[in-house]
Amino acid sequence: MKLKTTFTASLLASSALASTLRSFHERQASGSFYPITGPTGGVHPRLEIRQLQKTGEMWNLFLLAMAEFEAMDQNEIDSYYQIAGIHGMPWYDWDGVKMNPGIEKPVKRGYCPHSNLLFGIWHRPYVLLFEQKLQAIAINIANRFSGDSKPKYQEAASKLRLPYWDWAQKVEADEPVFPTAFSTERVEVTQPDNNKVVIDNPLFDFDFHPLDNKQINGTGCGYPLAGGPLDNHFKMCNEAQRTVRKAQTAARNVSNHVALEAAFKNLYKPLRYNLFKVLSRWQPFDSFANNGNCGDPLSFDSLEAVHDSIHVEMAPAHMVPVAVSAFDPVFWMHHANVDRYLAIWQAIYPDTYVEQCNAGSETWTIKLNDSLAANSPLTPFHMNTAGDFWTAAKARDIRQMGYTYPELASNPSNATLVTEVIRLYSEGSNGGARRAKREDVPEASQVYLAQAELPSGGSPYSIYVFLGEVTDNAVTWSGLDSFVGLASTLGTHGTNPLRSTIDLTHAVGEKIAKGDIKEDGALDYLKQHLKWRLVFAEEEIPRDKIPGAKVSLVTTTVEKASSESEFDRWLGDFTAHGAVDS
Repeated sequence: MKLKTTFTASLLASSALASTLRSFHERQASGSFYPITGPTGGVHPRLEIRQLQKTGEMWNLFLLAMAEFEAMDQNEIDSYYQIAGIHGMPWYDWDGVKMNPGIEKPVKRGYCPHSNLLFGIWHRPYVLLFEQKLQAIAINIANRFSGDSKPKYQEAASKLRLPYWDWAQKVEADEPVFPTAFSTERVEVTQPDNNKVVIDNPLFDFDFHPLDNKQINGTGCGYPLAGGPLDNHFKMCNEAQRTVRKAQTAARNVSNHVALEAAFKNLYKPLRYNLFKVLSRWQPFDSFANNGNCGDPLSFDSLEAVHDSIHVEMAPAHMVPVAVSAFDPVFWMHHANVDRYLAIWQAIYPDTYVEQCNAGSETWTIKLNDSLAANSPLTPFHMNTAGDFWTAAKARDIRQMGYTYPELASNPSNATLVTEVIRLYSEGSNGGARRAKREDVPEASQVYLAQAELPSGGSPYSIYVFLGEVTDNAVTWSGLDSFVGLASTLGTHGTNPLRSTIDLTHAVGEKIAKGDIKEDGALDYLKQHLKWRLVFAEEEIPRDKIPGAKVSLVTTTVEKASSESEFDRWLGDFTAHGAVDS
């Protein structure tokens, strides 16, 4: 997106509502700390972005506010640029929260605690900060309307919350998985003077103005596993004047949304399987929310691991290097959705929450093996001007932060919420193999899983799993009939490998339904035909480049639910059937 000169001038003029310019290197409000209190106007739901598009004034106001937000002077502490920069680069303090002096230099981490106990909850006040500023701009814009439109826009501004992108939402075969709200380059809006104009879509990308290589550069985008698409990210961070997704040009400066849509179309069902498996299974909160090896040491899956795949599979893209991912507008809608999954899971399993665990990775303020818990500060986020930090304990209840989600707005019963999760994300079964009628299945069912171990090494990549033949062309892999799932890492976890499982049960059920195999021969069939590959940005990574990466075949048993308002219950014992070598 290239902001037009006349439109940019008006946006920058309107940003006079922002405070006086501050020193960039300090990124700190003068005289006090920057208070993150959330949106005003009561508790209102964040809407899925495709629903927000149908709201008329609110959607129009959202686009106008995002455009003004992105156009703010990059020196402002609460500009889009600086709020995005909290996540990674620039390597500077924000709001006076200094780098931990005990961290070895050079530091190539921002404040975000990936693969760390606090991952899920840390993003809650972070997204809240973004939402707070976005709504403040929207309120200012609404007040500039006149006549009959003004009260409508003022009401819309009061209720406006950051939308979420539910990438697992059910879509028809002819509908895009990646919303056109993000991929359309130009959009029509109604300005406060009631004139309709066409502007560059603020959700399409973010323009650096300017791209200053002293602040944004390859230091946060170079990977130990060098070569091919990984090197292209280093170039992208040094050269790209705007954020890109699935970039296909040599300079990595142009997004390819056609390729992105094709990729997510292929990944759609496997990602839904992974998500439902995580949402429907009880485990300690610390195991569910992050990759930090906290909670249950036998746990194989986390919400963070599912989240990683959305980032990694956009490569080459700014969404991949943690140091620059928050500059892409889609980051904010993705993380609002991750928070939604987290909030839904909290409501279903309210008795488990953050407990003590040592840090498995470093951030700007957290050292490796620091003791973390529910009252640890979520740096650099202050609740008030006095400097009190947000903590996991204080961020547990989203309604106290001024927002909710459609599934939670009416304070549903547990049974109602479970039924809704099954309706939204179950692919024809609740945990085990597909079945026509619940009463026709036995009390217990076998679940087949590929258990993946992904060593970090500081580089992002995915493990693709196949049931059948694999071509030599990695570009085709996610579209093969044999492709059954994936596990991804952003490369940010510590010394312990990331463990994740890919559900093979649906693929086995389809083979049985087609008559390709018999149920009692499923295990032998998997042992003979299961394959895996290492991949990043549609290029194969030789296995010797990531020693320790492996895939094993495991099975477990689930106890079938007795009603449609219950999840199938995982019985907990896993049986190992050996490593997959092919």
